[in-house]
Amino acid sequence: MSSSPLTTVLPTMPFLCALESLGVVRVDGPDRQKFLQGQLTCDVNALLPGTHLTGASCNPQGRVRAFFHLLADDEAIYLVIPATMIAPFLDAIKKYAAFFKTKLNDVSSDYRVIGLVGEQRPLAGISAALHYDEQRRLVLQTASEPAPENTQPARYWQLLDIDQKVPTIVPENSEKLLPHHINLAQIGTVNFKKGCYTGQEIIARMEFRGTPKTHLQKGLVKAEDLKIGQEITSGDRAEGELVTIVPLGDGRQAVLCTVNDAALSSDLRVSSESLPILELVDR
Repeated sequence: MSSSPLTTVLPTMPFLCALESLGVVRVDGPDRQKFLQGQLTCDVNALLPGTHLTGASCNPQGRVRAFFHLLADDEAIYLVIPATMIAPFLDAIKKYAAFFKTKLNDVSSDYRVIGLVGEQRPLAGISAALHYDEQRRLVLQTASEPAPENTQPARYWQLLDIDQKVPTIVPENSEKLLPHHINLAQIGTVNFKKGCYTGQEIIARMEFRGTPKTHLQKGLVKAEDLKIGQEITSGDRAEGELVTIVPLGDGRQAVLCTVNDAALSSDLRVSSESLPILELVDR
């Protein structure tokens, strides 16, 4: 377990988290892989049963519409995605699916999404599982099975995401941020060798011809009323914005935020009435 100040509040491993804010989209049909390959940033052709990928759907301007984990079995591909993003994601992408032999459906009511941290004991009714990282697994449990007991709050899982700079895209920041600005290019969510997909031209230009001047940072803010999208400021200059916010439980919030590289050594604050200080962690 990391010794980061963001994770000192975590319970002793092993533990389970009920990730009730996550939902599941099922993609069926013989063209499912071909269709998603032309829509997502990852190489869907490399997704085999028993493996997983992180992927993003972007708008034509290269801004990230949705970020999710992909799993596959012999019959379908599953996207694990924030539940609040399912409707806008499907509204945006289904119009392209009409030209393929594929169907996309919200099947969140059929599954329970559970995060396992250092946990190895088997759970009943597991439909799919992925190795999220060295110490975590994300599993889909059939909703008809009994829910596991003694689960921990989802914020513990989310704190580990923040510590590893894995962002969350929700309606408040959907279609506003480039993959390079929120660490997606760095964690392998973008495959720069695959063919075209929506937004690919802008994203590839940033990778091969540009130099990103804004990157994702993790930090702490002593405040209670933060909102996704709030500006990070230095003096009277806007230097970034809040991307993910998770309470530590002691009056502080753990955050992921975009920050201009040139401002990293500046006095950074969150733009609000009290102007709370942003303390960057492991920058």
